[in-house]
Amino acid sequence: MGVCDSHSGGDRAILCQRKKPYENARKHRPDRWFRKTTRNWTPVTFTSLNPTDSRILGKTLKKSA
Repeated sequence: MGVCDSHSGGDRAILCQRKKPYENARKHRPDRWFRKTTRNWTPVTFTSLNPTDSRILGKTLKKSA
């Protein structure tokens, strides 16, 4: 998954395609999975390298949800 995929919205389709095989594998062979679920396949909506103020970050995260 490249940077352009996440900017253009293609990341959602890619993550959905990756999620299905893992769920099928877990359904067919649950003895191989020690966790209750597979990884979190929801796309990331907001990232920040250096959040300066936790209050501003909290407001931004609420808006993006």
